[in-house]
Amino acid sequence: RCMISGVSLVNANVRFFVSAPLAVIALIGVAGSAQAAMEDVFQQYANLVDARRQRVAATTPRGRSPDLRIGWLLWESSLSEVMYFEQPMSAPDPKNFWAEWNTRSAKGARKGSKNLWIYERGSDQKRYSVTTQAGIKIQPYFRVPSPNDENLVRLRMQGEALKDGTVRIWVTASTAREIRRLIGNLSTSTLSKTIIEIGGNAAATAIGSPDTGEVAEPLILSSDAYKMLVASWPGISDEHRAQLFLKALRSGSEDR
Repeated sequence: RCMISGVSLVNANVRFFVSAPLAVIALIGVAGSAQAAMEDVFQQYANLVDARRQRVAATTPRGRSPDLRIGWLLWESSLSEVMYFEQPMSAPDPKNFWAEWNTRSAKGARKGSKNLWIYERGSDQKRYSVTTQAGIKIQPYFRVPSPNDENLVRLRMQGEALKDGTVRIWVTASTAREIRRLIGNLSTSTLSKTIIEIGGNAAATAIGSPDTGEVAEPLILSSDAYKMLVASWPGISDEHRAQLFLKALRSGSEDR
């Protein structure tokens, strides 16, 4: 799993990310050769993968080979988008990598550290980082598949952009029903116009969480209206923003 903060998952395929620790291992003396340390780390990881394969094989139907995979779950800190994909779980071949020690001196409250950085031969891309402090762990770097990869699951949780340039949001049925009562209908034009008209004048305030048992209902907004919704009523979700918008609607209705 990996949380991406300040990076859009739309562009994540051009970046390498470091994951949570893949395995906790032992490490030979940090004063020795980086290449020898890497080979030792890879051998330990190979042993872990082999042990895992044997355990899975014991419960796998006869005639089938264990299919070991690593699943990567990435999400934006705003929870707007989630991605999931899998890669085969296999031990890396030391012949395809080279390593170096990376030493950082102590600075202020931060303690000094010495980690093993492992790079892919040919591309020289860093693919693994092995920590030597606070428990020795191997952390892989990985590349997100391209958006059109059939093995990539991508879920847009908030503000789903549609092909016609509009944006779909999901709100609870009670929120949609109350907005409809106050503005007459939930057409894209009416809803978008209302949001833009009152968006700049509403103060964001706290509001209770919706009943999680409610059925969700989609609302379609213009792109400009969705931007106004997000800017005028900051919230933790589109439902939260819609509730803040609804509160502003009620306030305006009472003033008239």
